[in-house]
Amino acid sequence: MHSMRERIEAYAEQAGEDRGWILLIDEFDDALLGIAERGMETVAVYDYDQVIDILTKECGSEEDALDHFEFNVNQGGEGKPLFLTRPPDWDEYHRPGEPDIVDIPRNPAGVTTVEAEFDRAMRQR
Repeated sequence: MHSMRERIEAYAEQAGEDRGWILLIDEFDDALLGIAERGMETVAVYDYDQVIDILTKECGSEEDALDHFEFNVNQGGEGKPLFLTRPPDWDEYHRPGEPDIVDIPRNPAGVTTVEAEFDRAMRQR
């Protein structure tokens, strides 16, 4: 079985120049989830909590890890990775091995929109 890094590197090689450059951070290989499209570029996606755990071990404290992440890792720019943050109740709904599906209620017309969800939340207040 190939690691996520190996699969992404193979994808980048096949994609060629159009989408072939993907920034991967060696020290975060254990937190690598996959890739995503951002505009016209393909970027790596890392699990935020796992990245912070890795940095906490390296930095000695969670506070230092968060500082290091904000000032040295999470700087925007071309090709920079995304860091996925899972909802606090993620484990209640996700079971390992099952697809990651989020059930979002639909509005009466059967179309889910951010505006419809916001309106619904505001009416419940």
